[in-house]
Amino acid sequence: MKLRTLILACLFGLSLSPVIASADELSDLSQQIKALSQRVDALEKKLGQVSDTQSTIVAVTPLPSSDPWQQLKIGMTAGKVKELLGDPLSKHKGSVEMWYYGEAKKEGPFVKFIFKQVHSWREPQTKEPTPH
Repeated sequence: MKLRTLILACLFGLSLSPVIASADELSDLSQQIKALSQRVDALEKKLGQVSDTQSTIVAVTPLPSSDPWQQLKIGMTAGKVKELLGDPLSKHKGSVEMWYYGEAKKEGPFVKFIFKQVHSWREPQTKEPTPH
């Protein structure tokens, strides 16, 4: 009977050690949570400072160009190009469609469409030649 009691006592003692270890682990985890919470608070303060800086950067970002040629984009539809640039002086239709916005077709401003979407373009020359 004593042997049986001794074995049960040992088993009972062994079963308590994980509970005690768990209490220690809980204490360690609690300390880690406090440390992490402090780090999160510090990072949130830094993030707030970054957000303030970003809003300043956004405030000084230049507005999109008012030049309609600068607003053209690859893949744009003919309707949108017409809204931006108006009607071309002449058009060449075929598998590739060309819209010319100057008298000199080959050297002047144009928009090239492939599959009814902007593929490329040449803007008008804005600089006046300097006399030599």
